[in-house]
Amino acid sequence: MAFMRARQQLEEVPLFEIAVWSCENESCNGWMRQDYSFIAQPVCPLCQSQMNTENRMLPQLSHYAGP
Repeated sequence: MAFMRARQQLEEVPLFEIAVWSCENESCNGWMRQDYSFIAQPVCPLCQSQMNTENRMLPQLSHYAGP
């Protein structure tokens, strides 16, 4: 029932410090994980500005693609 969901405790996802590419443009929120970029110095896919490297606290992704 829908009212019972409020009482359930959600499992906390552990966060890790992950290297990401972040857009230099102040008005753009574009970023991507460095592990998933194919270029040594990527360009922002949203605004085509240069990207800088930084670290963010993000959940670890698994590479498992189940059935």
